[in-house]
Amino acid sequence: MPGNKPFTREEFRAYLKERDRKHKAYDTTQRTVKVMYKSLCPQCEYNAEHGKKIIYNCPHCKVRYWNNCSKQQVKSGAILKSLQTNYGNIEWMKAYNPDGSLFYQWKRHESRYKQDIDGKWVPRD
Repeated sequence: MPGNKPFTREEFRAYLKERDRKHKAYDTTQRTVKVMYKSLCPQCEYNAEHGKKIIYNCPHCKVRYWNNCSKQQVKSGAILKSLQTNYGNIEWMKAYNPDGSLFYQWKRHESRYKQDIDGKWVPRD
């Protein structure tokens, strides 16, 4: 009958190692954000640059994730600059808190345009 018995030394060390690993992973998750971004394929990039309609469910465009990003780097734009140097054709980027709420959001058309009083998009000065 297998009742409650104390751990052996090896079992206790393995238990402590696993507990420390989980605590470290949880702490890292609480301090960082998950970044989701969309990189456009060459055809959609051409359409976006020339004002044509973008196919948002294009099978060649990629939606990717980047885990454990620093909140300060996301706010300062360092993560976005890094993504743009690697992929160059980022359509949008969103950063999510560990609980799933939106932390930060960037869209390409909003960076080049602003809304006027009537709600129309006009180029930034």
